[in-house]
Amino acid sequence: MNPTTYTHQFLSSDQPTTCPHCGLRTEIISDQSHTNSQIQIHQCPDTSCGFQFVVTNDVE
Repeated sequence: MNPTTYTHQFLSSDQPTTCPHCGLRTEIISDQSHTNSQIQIHQCPDTSCGFQFVVTNDVE
């Protein structure tokens, strides 16, 4: 199985996450916020868009 490479990463906020391409509210397809990586992978539910991206906390 080939790992997916995500080229877009965004910071999380207290607002619902929306697709940066079309503006629809996204769906979390993988929640790894409880692990060391502290990320969530989001996908736009619009079948004509389907944009996937990583959302991360601003942890330094």
